[in-house]
Amino acid sequence: MKHQIRYFYLLAVTSTFLSGCGANKHQQTSLLPLIIKPTERVALDNRYVIAAVQDYLKQKHAPPFSQYDFMRVDLDKDGWQDALIYITTPYGKWCDINGCTLLVLQAKEDKFIPAGEIFSLRSPFYISDTLSEGWRNIIVRVSGRTEKAKNVVLRFDGTEYHGNVATLPAERTMLHPVYARAFP
Repeated sequence: MKHQIRYFYLLAVTSTFLSGCGANKHQQTSLLPLIIKPTERVALDNRYVIAAVQDYLKQKHAPPFSQYDFMRVDLDKDGWQDALIYITTPYGKWCDINGCTLLVLQAKEDKFIPAGEIFSLRSPFYISDTLSEGWRNIIVRVSGRTEKAKNVVLRFDGTEYHGNVATLPAERTMLHPVYARAFP
């Protein structure tokens, strides 16, 4: 709606300008529609995030008392604020001794769609400035297990972020500049 108003305003200004600049009033002029690209995208309201999480919980047959926290961050650098959902309750469904579940939701124009489901990680974790397939990497510290503590990087594979941090290899060095800290 906002863009339509801009279009009609520019159309009116342009036609007024052309008629006032000595254009022959008997001459037929046709104005081509102006295409205006938005400079900034409007973030979807948080109620869209909550609706997407409720749909996800329903599909997973989650208990009605499931609890979660979420934060908004542009993971794919498309101008839309995506969402990270950290599901923390109930223990046994979403969490185990090694951590809880992280759901990644990609923002589209009028909804959020799942872009990854990562199991058993503990907060905090970090959103990196480095990219994989155009999406920000997520850095996680894995500790409190039988193996030695390690830092792992969750990478987008072109379709989604994948699954279990315990199976990912350790990062030898942390050369990932941090963009944001998630769930401190």
